[in-house]
Amino acid sequence: SNYIPLPSDIILKSDCSQGLISFVYPKLQIQFQDTAYLTERVILALRNKEVNALNAE
Repeated sequence: SNYIPLPSDIILKSDCSQGLISFVYPKLQIQFQDTAYLTERVILALRNKEVNALNAE
């Protein structure tokens, strides 16, 4: 098989960028000033186009 199995708790059910942001940063509205909270999470993208689109949200 050419597939790598992933644990179900890391599979994102939504295909929208807001769903991705909410999944990675579930308490962002409350903890946006907590540097430890922010540095423990990351969203990686292949191209700057995707990075810029996510940052605009």
